[in-house]
Order: sequence, then C-alpha cells, then structure tokens
Amino acid sequence: MVKSAAVSNMAHKAKKALSDAYANLYWRSKSANFVSVYEEDWDNLIILDACRYDIFEEEYLGPGQLQMKYSKAPYSPAFFQKNFAEKKCHDLVSITANPHHRLQLDDTQFHSVYHLWKTHWNDEIKNVHPEAVKQVSTTANASHPQKRLMIHFMQPHAPFIGPWGQENIGIHVGNEHCRQDAMHGSYDVEITDPYSLAAQGEVKRSELERAYRENLNIALESVRELLSLLDGRTVVTADHGELFGERAWPYVSKQYQHPPILAEKLLQIPWLVIPSETRRNVTTEEPDGPRDETDVHVEQRLKHLGYT
Repeated sequence: MVKSAAVSNMAHKAKKALSDAYANLYWRSKSANFVSVYEEDWDNLIILDACRYDIFEEEYLGPGQLQMKYSKAPYSPAFFQKNFAEKKCHDLVSITANPHHRLQLDDTQFHSVYHLWKTHWNDEIKNVHPEAVKQVSTTANASHPQKRLMIHFMQPHAPFIGPWGQENIGIHVGNEHCRQDAMHGSYDVEITDPYSLAAQGEVKRSELERAYRENLNIALESVRELLSLLDGRTVVTADHGELFGERAWPYVSKQYQHPPILAEKLLQIPWLVIPSETRRNVTTEEPDGPRDETDVHVEQRLKHLGYT
C-alpha cells in the first residue's frame, strides 16, 4: 500500500508538472498582449476591479477605441506586485478604493495616494461607492494638473451594491476583511461571498451574472461622468477578470471569482482608449504623502446624494 501511494503521488506530480508546462507555453504565446500598465501611454488610468472583457464589451456604450489585452495577474495583490513593485512612480497620483494597494505597495512609490477604502468607506454596502471615487478623482484632477492619475474603482467586484443584487443575493462580508487587514494587519470577520454560495449551488450563475452586470453599470455611470471631466488621454481597463463557474484547464472543478490560476476569463481585460487633443504636462516630484484625511466637501456631497 505504501508503494502504491508513493507511485500515485509521483504520477500526480508528473501530471501537474506536464499541465504547468503546457500552461506556461500557452501563456508565453500570449505575452505580446500582456499589459505593463505603468509603461503604457496614458494621462489617466481608470481601473475597474475584476472586470471581464466580454461583459465590459457588451455593457459599455460610449466613446473610445476598445481592444482586448491580457493582465499580468489574475488577482489584485499580484496585479500590484507585477506592475508596480519597486518602481518609483513620482509622476503618478493614485486614487484607490482597493485596500490591497496599501498591503502590497509603499505610498512613497507614488507622488500621492488617496486611500478611499480608509476615508470613504460605506458601512451599508461594505465597500467604497463609485460616486465617492468619482468625486475624489475630480478633486485630484484639479489639484494635480501635472501628474498622471490612476483611479481604481472596486466595482464590478463583489459585494453587489445594486438594488437587484442586494435584494436577491445580499452584501455578505463585502471587502471588510481586506479593509481590516490593511488597517490593522488582521481581520476578525467571517468571509462569506456570493461566489461561495454559487459554488455550493445556492446562487445560480444567471443570478450571479445579473448582479455583476448591475455592479458594472453603476461603476460605468461614474466613469462616464469622469471621462468628460478629466484632462488628457484616458484609458479604462481592469486589474483582472472574473469567473462565474468556468472550468479553467487543467482544473476539473468549476472555478469562481478570481483564484490565483491562469485562466482566459481572468486574464482577458478591456483596454479602452479615450483620445484627447490635449495632454497633461506631466512632471516628476518627490512624494507629498498619503491623503488619509477625509475630504469634508466630498463627504457632505455624498451625504446629500444619499451615498453615506
């Protein structure tokens, strides 16, 4: 029995090594389309978290030239590491609703960082609302006319904040665990999410996708308004995609959300270019520190709109 188990283990390792080798060869053939986001030509980079290319293509109605590219990573922490680790981006102001920015990168790598997951957190939706991202980005655009802007929305990533999604699926833990981890180095909430429910058969794929599309369109409403306000050449993209139960070779079981695997729907991202006749006169300066204090004007505006 011991010999049989050992042989079986060796066969499993050999099969996995062969699968990994084929996967590496496949993705190497795609390497020309992998995006190094910081090196690309843009004045403003708008990132939609966990946004699939195919669904973005179907839902986005607006100006620009859209193409499909490949992300370097299937999930946010690796996205930050592969695109920005050890880089000095002192020509760049980052406006981010994603707590992994703080967990993976140092604020001094950027000219300035607005951590909206800390200053504009919405307890009701357990996330940062896109309207808050839009408002702060508008302020940053005016405050930093000689810097590139990187604007990171958390939607269409769960939790599902639209009326249909909240009523039929629910918020669950949202991103509270990531936020606590970024603030305190640990979290004390149980992680529950709609994708786990889908894997258990409690949520249908059609329901998951409907709530996801609703999330995306809520974010796109703020994005469209931003496009008319930002100065210079703007690109709308994603850090990675999302899985709704696809089988991602060489894995046999259905895969959900964005596990750390190489899968088409995880690495395919939109790359929407909004050209501009004028460009920002970008300069590089020493960091001026994180923007962790709440913008009172923005908070009052959000309360008036009913978002906080």
